[in-house]
This record gives sequence, C-alpha cells and structure tokens, in this order.
Amino acid sequence: MPSALPLAVAAAGSFALTGELEVTGTLSPDVTGTYDETGVYNGEAYYKLTGEGWYIWWDGANWFISEGTGFKLNEHWRSTDPGVTGDYEPLEFATGTATVGDPATVGIPSYYYAQEQAAA
Repeated sequence: MPSALPLAVAAAGSFALTGELEVTGTLSPDVTGTYDETGVYNGEAYYKLTGEGWYIWWDGANWFISEGTGFKLNEHWRSTDPGVTGDYEPLEFATGTATVGDPATVGIPSYYYAQEQAAA
C-alpha cells in the first residue's frame, strides 16, 4: 500500500496536479521560482512566475519560458518535449538549462520517487 504522499507525488505523468510548477537552475536572467497556473493558452494551462513577469506556455508545438505568452523575441527557453516538465534549452541571450518540475517532487530523491510510482 502506498504511503500517504501528496497526490502530485503518487500520480504518474509529466503534468503538475497542484496548479504550480517549480523552475530551477543557474539561469540568466533568473527565472527560477514557483509558477502558478494562470489560465489556458493554445489549449494548455499556462503558468506565471509569482510576483514576476515570466510565463511557461505552449505554442502548439513546444513549451516556452518567456516574458509573456506568445512572446519569444528576447531571452527565453524552449522544451521540445510534449510534457510541460523537464529541461528547457536557452535561446537568444538566455543562459543555463531551466528545469521545470512539480514542486511536490522537487528535491525528492529519484529512488524514493520511483518506489512510490511503482507502488501507486
């Protein structure tokens, strides 16, 4: 029987069940932090960095972190993965690989997470 972990940890999939995403990495500009689900754009949820003007959004083919939905002119990051979580490559003048994850799983050792996934 699985332990009493938050649903976001015990459920399988690459999506966030909490309505939040966490961006980590050594990034310039610094876009790390917690992103709250804000609405829907191109048929997918989009997220806004708490207190800042950065967004995670879907353009119909790729996921982006940028200064606005539909905005890719300045520093931004892109993921070609169909799921919102994972690594995003820097484009334009951005630096560092941005890693997007569900805040409920950030910092959980991978062997523990894998055991909980198998038990679910």
